[in-house]
Amino acid sequence: VLLQSGQVTEALAAYQKGLEISQKLAAADPSDAQAQRDLVFSHAKLGLAYRAAKEPAKSVAAFDQALAIARRLKAEGKLAGAIDGLIAALGSDRKKSADLDQPK
Repeated sequence: VLLQSGQVTEALAAYQKGLEISQKLAAADPSDAQAQRDLVFSHAKLGLAYRAAKEPAKSVAAFDQALAIARRLKAEGKLAGAIDGLIAALGSDRKKSADLDQPK
């Protein structure tokens, strides 16, 4: 809601805090597929916020983290049905962020 209403700075702060919580939960039980999935989404939200803040390098880095975790989950056979679409969407969002860094 913050990002959609143009409150980019507030969204970045909220998503960073959410990422920190997701990281702690995922680290507490690495076998918890839901916690790992939540970590993917936390990185993705941060990537979107960084893109809105016109910080493409940070956006790409956040999407790279999300993609790495999503690909690991796929390799481990966790969340198999939904993971392919998620990886495709993350890749698309990453490309949009990387394109911001290209000269026009």
